[in-house]
Amino acid sequence: MSSNTTASQHNRSEVDELVSLLKRLAEDGGVPADTPGANGLPAWREDYPYDTKLSRKEYEKT
Repeated sequence: MSSNTTASQHNRSEVDELVSLLKRLAEDGGVPADTPGANGLPAWREDYPYDTKLSRKEYEKT
């Protein structure tokens, strides 16, 4: 077995694991948007210049 084959199998295994995790997140409703991050703020609030979360369309207008 060549090292390319081994690396390819390893990558495939990692991709399979990621797909499995994404499916589980989707089934569980994903990670809540307001889950506090390391600094205590929800991820979307970090360095965000607005008090409320804007839709993508609203954000791109500004």
